Amino acid sequence: MSRRKRRHRHEEHSNHESWAIPYGDLVTLLLAFFVVMYAISSVNDGKYRVLSDSLVEAFQGTPRTNEPIQVGEKAAGTGASTQVSVIQQAILDSQPRNLINTPGPPGGAEDAALAIRRTGEQIELALGSLIDADLLTVKRKGAWIEVEIRTDILFGSGSAVLSQAASPVLSQVAATLKPLPNLLR
Repeated sequence: MSRRKRRHRHEEHSNHESWAIPYGDLVTLLLAFFVVMYAISSVNDGKYRVLSDSLVEAFQGTPRTNEPIQVGEKAAGTGASTQVSVIQQAILDSQPRNLINTPGPPGGAEDAALAIRRTGEQIELALGSLIDADLLTVKRKGAWIEVEIRTDILFGSGSAVLSQAASPVLSQVAATLKPLPNLLR
């Protein structure tokens, strides 16, 4: 009998560590998932509102600026469109501008600083009782005056409802600031 020679086929080397790559991918994806979940859980309301407004504006295509309010009658014109296209605006923005340095009225900055100081003194005199009671502070900073009311007077701890003690303080502040011609923010 003839014996056949059996040829041993050399088996290919099997990789016993083949599970490591999918496992590493899974761990990486889980890490990314939990980082995103953590980022979502600690949302700053102001930043979230700005982000959502920006996304809504971007996808709805609303204009970035409001149309100006017409005061009085429109002047008669040529009837040509005054709107500038995006391309025309880009060309205008890329051109250098030569600005003429025109001096303001003499003593303008000094007069404005004096007016701010006088207004601050008037507010401090009118609200002197509240300042003495340490319910508010008045600060003069450059071109503006800051009236700061203590927050524990306005709202209770953890509450969004105005407290009863805040009404007389706010009424006195409003009565003091109402006759002033300055812009309030």
